[in-house]
Amino acid sequence: MLNEDFDFDQLPPDKRVEVLNAFRGIPQREMFTVGAQFYRFVTPKKGDRAPLLGNAVLNAEWWFGHRTRLQLSQLAYQRRISLANSARSRLAVPRLFNREMEFLVRTIATSPIYGWIGPARWQEDEIGNVYFPGGAEQIYFPSLAVHVGGLYSDAVKLDMWAYLDDII
Repeated sequence: MLNEDFDFDQLPPDKRVEVLNAFRGIPQREMFTVGAQFYRFVTPKKGDRAPLLGNAVLNAEWWFGHRTRLQLSQLAYQRRISLANSARSRLAVPRLFNREMEFLVRTIATSPIYGWIGPARWQEDEIGNVYFPGGAEQIYFPSLAVHVGGLYSDAVKLDMWAYLDDII
């Protein structure tokens, strides 16, 4: 089962601190079953650096579940803000990590998989000189891809790639 033997001590010290500091408190290990949906916002590479639209999206470590997806949509609707701004605030995604958040990607688990789940810790966005409060539930997957290019996984399949203006 993917990530079954993972331990945070396997990460280099700087990476371990970075990952654990992205959570409020200690993330909980959870097994996700076949059919579980995971989402993330992406800003694809452009121009000559983008031979494939997916840009190794399965190499990404940070995702969120379907319940969080619905909460972000509801918050965006209630506050009359974009889904990207709702997500940036509640998932605490500084522009340094994901500048435009133009697309929403969904994957579906094709086999059981372990991930670490917990509320996003607040983050400072030095580019915009603001703080994002966090609080939405996020999932850390140390690995999803089995191919070096990040385009294939035995645990999930890419199910949706949607431009944010096309979804609510």
